[in-house]
Amino acid sequence: MKKISIYFFILLISIGSLISNYKVFNVNVQQIRLSNYLSSGSIASIDLEYLERISTDYPTLSQTVIPFKAITGTYWLQNDSVIKGLNLLEKANKENPYLGFPDSMLAGFYEFIGVKDSFNFYARNAYNKLPNAPQHYVLLSKVLINEDRIDSLEIFFNDIKERIKDKQVFKIYFASAVKNQEKFDSISLSENIQLSKSRFARDPDITLLTDYLVYGEEKVKKLTNLKQQAIDSFNNKPDYSIKIMTEIIQQIYDNLDNYEVLLEMHFRNGDYKEVVDIYSFLNENNAVSLKAVIIEFIAISYVNLNDLKSGCSLALTLKNNNYNISSGLASRCNI
Repeated sequence: MKKISIYFFILLISIGSLISNYKVFNVNVQQIRLSNYLSSGSIASIDLEYLERISTDYPTLSQTVIPFKAITGTYWLQNDSVIKGLNLLEKANKENPYLGFPDSMLAGFYEFIGVKDSFNFYARNAYNKLPNAPQHYVLLSKVLINEDRIDSLEIFFNDIKERIKDKQVFKIYFASAVKNQEKFDSISLSENIQLSKSRFARDPDITLLTDYLVYGEEKVKKLTNLKQQAIDSFNNKPDYSIKIMTEIIQQIYDNLDNYEVLLEMHFRNGDYKEVVDIYSFLNENNAVSLKAVIIEFIAISYVNLNDLKSGCSLALTLKNNNYNISSGLASRCNI
């Protein structure tokens, strides 16, 4: 009788373990899909029927360590069930009080509805819990901007810029500087502009913001309009467009996109010598992270000037980087 009781007890434990393992397995399968929503930032588009099938109580944490209640709470906030969403996010904070994800979602909500005190509270909480998260620095920066504490914003940025190499961190720093440039340390700002050019040379938003800071917002906007005019008129007035772009570069000399526009204009106008000369100038100044299509124009220009060595070297580099070069260039270079 005693043996039967022991076996029965073991059987009950085994059944309980199987049920538990099944629930964990089932949730883990669901999390693959859920993680895709999280990484794409599209929680609000999760299918409601699917969301309601997910257990939010067991296990309490997803594979990303973000509490399920935080994910479902965010969904409800973004789908007009505010009370339900807020309650779930507050419960999620208790289940994992160190991550800061629920705090950042709550901060975003209170910022959206304009409740400044609550926004400041949750934004600071998020940053204090996980200071290396780029989105948490962005929230803290907004708090500091609201409080007109630009000096603190600059101190925080200089402290984390090597730890958080994220373009959003740089964007909010430079956007703040554009509006409050006189309050920023000019030497520190200049150093950070140079740092951003080495890290994010191809990011159009950062390029625009740093151009505003270096050359002045009004001037950059005026030259940007002129640039568009030059592009639009190129087919009918190529020489005029090239002249305008050359003048723009003389005023804003370190914007790589402007050089690419001018290189393409010269190439399409058959000015192969000018293409090669501009490329050589950029090479000498270590500013050659050009788009692949522009590199192809340069390669063709070299070949058309009978400098097969230089042109085919560039063509081979493009091909080795899986760029589909034109058949004419491939034929001339035998590659």
